[in-house]
Amino acid sequence: MGGPRPLPPSVLDARQAALTVLRHNAHGPYDRLPRTAGWGYPEPYTRDLLISGLGILASGDRPLRATLLRVMATLARNQSPRGHIPSLVHDPEDRGASDTTPLFLLLAGILRRSLGRPGYLATPVRKALRWMEYQTTDDRVMVAQQPTSDWRDEHWVLGHGLFVNALVHGYLLALDDPDRARDLRGAVNGSDQPSESSSQVEGLAIRGRPTYAMWSYKVLRDERCDLLGNSLAILTGLASPTRAGHMVTWIEAQRPGLAAPLRPVQPARRLPQRRRMALRVRLLRGGPGGGGPAAAGRDPAPGPHRAGAAGPGSRRHPRL
Repeated sequence: MGGPRPLPPSVLDARQAALTVLRHNAHGPYDRLPRTAGWGYPEPYTRDLLISGLGILASGDRPLRATLLRVMATLARNQSPRGHIPSLVHDPEDRGASDTTPLFLLLAGILRRSLGRPGYLATPVRKALRWMEYQTTDDRVMVAQQPTSDWRDEHWVLGHGLFVNALVHGYLLALDDPDRARDLRGAVNGSDQPSESSSQVEGLAIRGRPTYAMWSYKVLRDERCDLLGNSLAILTGLASPTRAGHMVTWIEAQRPGLAAPLRPVQPARRLPQRRRMALRVRLLRGGPGGGGPAAAGRDPAPGPHRAGAAGPGSRRHPRL
């Protein structure tokens, strides 16, 4: 049998473009930590840096890996007393995110294997695992979260979210806890119908569709396709190989152009300060015309009264 097939040129171009961005962002103004965005957002946001860490480790780039190790060491120092990982790498008081701690554990598990150091960050990992054990609402295995606490600052993800639980499944396997990972797979892939003994909707599976629901909590549910969450479900093994194949087919069928060749990456241009501030004010007022959400006929702060309802907006400004 032959070796692996060569990657298509579009994938090689995307890889090189990603490495260019990562190298550009490797040094920012905060404690020599990477910056989140190349031409804006100089702060080191934990989730952005750790998600990019997956690509760094896949690339094999040694200088970038050294940068990632510095990020992990800083997070370990800034961990809360009970094990929570902050939202900003350099600020131990910026807390509350639901995805930073599982991302930290996932990267720690992968780095243990990559470095050949089973005891890498032993104490911070133990504290973080303890923290995550208390993030369940029923003292079982599926992790719950508060709305707007993961990367979707502007969307409600209430209760059991796919994105965070896919991360949890990933770190359980990376940190050699196959029994708990098996229990999580069983919970996530459970029925999407209320049981006879309870009105609670179980699991994130959707009848007649291979992708998972974005989130589920009791009788509330959002069955829109969370592309990042479903992709992580495939990558971490939360979805079986058979289901993963059906998921890819289903997703590509929704967007026929999804597999089209990538366009060449154009260098970004940062807007002048005055224009950035003017655009930010217009966005915060409700759009290019201003007037706020109410002027556009929208509820300024809708609640989760039904599955898929949007929630209050982000505390962060748009990334300009």
